Amino acid sequence: MLDNTISQKYLFYVFLVSVIIGFIGLWFSPFLVSLSTGIIALSVLPYFSQIWSNHKKLVIVFTGILLLSLFDFLRTEDSSIVSAKLMLVIGFIFLQFASLYHFKNKKKEMLWLVIIFAAIVLVINCIAVGNYWVNKAYYDEMLLQSKAIPVLRMHHIHFGIINGIMLIMLGGVFIKKMLTSLQEKLVIIFFIGILIGFHILGSRTGLLSFYVASIVGLFIYSLDTKKYSTLLIGTVMIMAVLSGAYALSTSFKNKISNSMEDFNSWSNGEDINYKSMAMRLEAYKACIGIIKEHPLIGVGSGNQEAELQLMYEKENSVLFKENRVGPHNQILEFGIKYGILGIVLILAYFLYFFQGVNLRDYIYITILVMLFTSIQFESLLERQGSIYFSTILIGLAYHLFYKNENIIQE
Repeated sequence: MLDNTISQKYLFYVFLVSVIIGFIGLWFSPFLVSLSTGIIALSVLPYFSQIWSNHKKLVIVFTGILLLSLFDFLRTEDSSIVSAKLMLVIGFIFLQFASLYHFKNKKKEMLWLVIIFAAIVLVINCIAVGNYWVNKAYYDEMLLQSKAIPVLRMHHIHFGIINGIMLIMLGGVFIKKMLTSLQEKLVIIFFIGILIGFHILGSRTGLLSFYVASIVGLFIYSLDTKKYSTLLIGTVMIMAVLSGAYALSTSFKNKISNSMEDFNSWSNGEDINYKSMAMRLEAYKACIGIIKEHPLIGVGSGNQEAELQLMYEKENSVLFKENRVGPHNQILEFGIKYGILGIVLILAYFLYFFQGVNLRDYIYITILVMLFTSIQFESLLERQGSIYFSTILIGLAYHLFYKNENIIQE
């Protein structure tokens, strides 16, 4: 029994160090993310019987996704894409279960991990904002054209989502009074720094998801505490922050201008080429067309791109070939690959984490709402980096802010 406890403690710290290394690797090295994922998978292998006991429904959901991924080998000639997607699915499963298992009853370590993550994100913000200021005129023009500002080796949309989730987590541990005096000071400094960087460099997806989730969180908090003035005050504060960002940051202003131009191009029948939001709506139409033609189990990951381009042709899309992109929507992405069954499984994955929540869990719900909003505009489960941070941060939120774990565990 003692040997088992020592082994479990050892594997937890292996997991913890690997998580930090992988998180740093998100901006610098895909190899570090892959290495971290492999070590994390090994750290949780001995505990799958306990995971099955505590998370039966989630195991069933993941089994369905895994079987559909394996079935793709039977319906495509080029197995390289299918193999790559299968590896992503396996990483997705192991990372999610590892974060759910290892973080349990580790409140002290989780608080420090949130602070370490925030410190890393703040440093990256400083580097990226510094690079932006050195090349300000060039990057402002890029923003007006819906082009991304580089954030080292990370996709700019993912960086915006991480910023938003870190702000919610920092605000959550502060509001819930979980911190020591030193931790409180660090959290305040990191929160302010990330908030500023977020509005300079944060993607529109990250910003929109963050503010949608924040308003939902404020509403739930007001219902829970019966302090309805909080919703009004919070909304006014959000408007003040947005107004300040618009007045002080040309990059933020250009993102708003670009969004308005995108919206007008679609609603007024203008040319939608190179208008990112309008292009996505065109992609949504093509995806829905594929799902209608292959409703049960989709076309498979290996045939996805070819079928999407064929549907663009069938619908006589006005988009140039170079602009006929994927949906940037995780639900539609699963719908193309795996049909209605895929959509049911991805919705079941997210709904699993909403089980048993109540009004007291407003921080936890806010984080889930942000992630769920984000997947409407970005396919977070189709890239190694976004799978990594999504699963780890869900595990953190689940054990740090969710007050009814005994309800969700069957």
